Amino acid sequence: MKKIVFRFLSYMVLISLIFPSKIMAESDFSNEKEVINFVQAAFQAQVELSEQPRTIKEINELLSPYLTKEYQKLFLNENLHSVDDRYITYGTDFPLFYIPFFSYSDKTKIVWDHEKIYVIEFFSENDEGPVSYDNHYEGVSLEKIDNSWKVSGIYNDDMPDQIIQQFNGIDQQKHAANISTKEYFLQKNFLSLPYIWGYSYLRLNPIFFIYFLY
Repeated sequence: MKKIVFRFLSYMVLISLIFPSKIMAESDFSNEKEVINFVQAAFQAQVELSEQPRTIKEINELLSPYLTKEYQKLFLNENLHSVDDRYITYGTDFPLFYIPFFSYSDKTKIVWDHEKIYVIEFFSENDEGPVSYDNHYEGVSLEKIDNSWKVSGIYNDDMPDQIIQQFNGIDQQKHAANISTKEYFLQKNFLSLPYIWGYSYLRLNPIFFIYFLY
């Protein structure tokens, strides 16, 4: 019985090494993808206000799950227009207080900073089309309000310096990690054919590997 339990624990340890999981202790989001999805949903809620006139109650019901009261007030004061007894937003080439038009690619990064989460992207200069701009950062901050994360602020040229430094440090850390991993494998000669075959076989046959040990 002890041998069976020991084998099971060994198997779980092996699986955790082969398929590591990243735990975000700073928030209730289980991973960065969930943060991105939340910001996308918040932006979509803003965009939906232009589809049809709504009452203030309907607007609040649409936005309140995603935006803090302070940010929602800024956004609506700038963009809301009265149509009879209802309200609507109109499209514009110069949107103010909207969540940025992120690419939601590897250029869009997450910075976890104490009690806030930042979603940031660097935009290279553009001198074509109706809107031109210089190199700059755009982003949003999320804060936990009544145990729920909500978008609390929009940043353009006013992104805090320490957040930009962390943003730029993400790529540097990834680059350093890739170099360190490559050097380690080269030093250990893990890139030779026997090691590659053995590692691939282990990934595909972890149960056989443990059985073989015992």
